[in-house]
Amino acid sequence: MAKNWIPDLSEPTAWGKPNAFILIRLFAGFCMFGAGIEKATNQWWNHSHAAFSAAGYLMGLKSSDGGGIFDSWFVGLASHSTIGVVNFLVVGGELGIGLALIIGILVRFAAVMGVIEVGLIWITEFKPGTGTFYLGWSTGPLELGASLIAMFIVCALLGGGLIYGIDGWLEKTEFIKKHPKLKIILG
Repeated sequence: MAKNWIPDLSEPTAWGKPNAFILIRLFAGFCMFGAGIEKATNQWWNHSHAAFSAAGYLMGLKSSDGGGIFDSWFVGLASHSTIGVVNFLVVGGELGIGLALIIGILVRFAAVMGVIEVGLIWITEFKPGTGTFYLGWSTGPLELGASLIAMFIVCALLGGGLIYGIDGWLEKTEFIKKHPKLKIILG
């Protein structure tokens, strides 16, 4: 292992190989990949059959109840000069993170990117005046976004790709053995 404090899930322990751990990785992966497919194929976002755009959501933050602490920054991302990049990063990020988690390649890197992407979406709903999150069907910050962030952290810390993932195979290759620092993004 690259770090002694990161458990090696590729080897059986006294209680066996933690195979159930793969469910966390797969659930998070399918959630992200599904969200990306929805946006890429425009299944639910509007009825005009136009391409996905985050501009409506970002501009809606300006008028939302209470105004969040990052609203002005997010509204600025909805400008004509940046919205194309934002749309690509949202859809591409969801598809890339999801696919990486599903097949188990570069899991630690994908998990960190997932924390960033879902975290940015999650903080758009924080309202500092009340100290609450307005997350639609949710009753607080404990909803899918928070659950995904927790799953990403678990995958990053415990090496989710080492169990039935490509990362487990890659860590055994001569190239990775010669360059052990690369293990920090694998797993």
